[in-house]
Amino acid sequence: MGSYPGCDILQVFEHIVWMGDLNYRLDFPAEIFGEGANAKTPPKELFAHIKELVARNQTSVLLAQDQLRAACARNESFVGFSEAEITFVPTFKVMRQEGVEYTTQRAPAYCDRILWKSVSYLKVDCSEFWSGASVSSSDHKPVGARITLELRPARPRWWPQIFSKIAVSQRRQRIAVIALIQNDFVPHLRAWKLELKTMRGVNLKAADVSGMSDPFVCFQGDAVMKSKSTEVCSRK
Repeated sequence: MGSYPGCDILQVFEHIVWMGDLNYRLDFPAEIFGEGANAKTPPKELFAHIKELVARNQTSVLLAQDQLRAACARNESFVGFSEAEITFVPTFKVMRQEGVEYTTQRAPAYCDRILWKSVSYLKVDCSEFWSGASVSSSDHKPVGARITLELRPARPRWWPQIFSKIAVSQRRQRIAVIALIQNDFVPHLRAWKLELKTMRGVNLKAADVSGMSDPFVCFQGDAVMKSKSTEVCSRK
């Protein structure tokens, strides 16, 4: 890996695998199980309900209440990350013994997760995703996955000469940069950053009724985690 000052760590690598105890829980409706439904210690009725779903292996019903999946759907967490289908029962909070037996101190939940994020032109295959029910050393059952990651193609020898033209601020070479991106040359880079040295606006139209709004530039795209805007330029 090279050094890319100023680049978000999520934009530096072709593949990122994020795993561990992420501590997301299951949210159950208070109108059914009362105000204490999502307290640290669940009501007896809720605990019995979850245990029944686990006994029936109704993982889809449990995951419908999963906080992590809900946060991802709202683009509030792990934006652009993927996760394999979960077919095992919740891994937290279990007794330290073989098999899966939950304690009443906490509601069972899928705290232990494995997610990944890769650039779009490289393939990723998660052929297995499992939980180790026989491990008895923790109040979490460990999870594991078999993930196959496609490697980035070797960078062509001629690339540095072409890439050096990006830094030259002449119109014809800026057009060439756009052509490189459109022709999928840029994905061969390990990582890249587009830096704007100067920017000028002419005859900007106001965005509000008063005509006194201050202009700024907003950047959006697949490579940007969230919309990013420049500082506001005063119209004084």
